[in-house]
Amino acid sequence: MDSNTTIYVDGEVNRRRQRMIEYVKESEVFRYSKWKKKWSQVGGRAEDDPQTPRVVKGAMSKSKFTAEYEAWRARLQFGKIW
Repeated sequence: MDSNTTIYVDGEVNRRRQRMIEYVKESEVFRYSKWKKKWSQVGGRAEDDPQTPRVVKGAMSKSKFTAEYEAWRARLQFGKIW
């Protein structure tokens, strides 16, 4: 292992993933606030609505988290809200 290799402790990975998710939730581009308003009006998420990826590192690999994260962002941004 060279000196440029970064080793992430589980907590660091979880915090990084949480920051990624928070960025999407706070950005108007992804329309999370509009989805959230819909969910409050209809009493929850429908089965086919975007689901926030799990943050806990042990729950999934980096590649699986990245795939779920990217799909979630796309569904928030381009999915039909109503």
